[in-house]
Amino acid sequence: MARAVLFGTPVSPGISIGSIRFMHDMRVSEERRIGPHEVETERDALRAAAASVRAALEKTMRNVPEDLAEYRDVIAAQMELARDPKLLDAALARIEHKKICASWALNHTVEELCALFRGMDDPYLR
Repeated sequence: MARAVLFGTPVSPGISIGSIRFMHDMRVSEERRIGPHEVETERDALRAAAASVRAALEKTMRNVPEDLAEYRDVIAAQMELARDPKLLDAALARIEHKKICASWALNHTVEELCALFRGMDDPYLR
């Protein structure tokens, strides 16, 4: 039996031991430079993707059963991330200034913000 240790952001304390099954393919972020004429198209694509994520999360929230209502807060937090102006504006600016595609700009922005939080002295914020 194969064994792997997965790292990520936990949503609850503790450990888990068992089988893992990937329910969908992981997408690898595209890293592509763009020309000046593609900037607005990429910016529009990022805005559309954020709107699509918010709509999908809203639909998910409506379908959360009452006995799991406390998990709506997690979905609400994810919705706030998808509309966070600091995140979106920074990624939009990166598209324009660095001339990179939307997914690459978003990944750079998320990594930058994660590094900022990882460097905080306050363990709660970190």
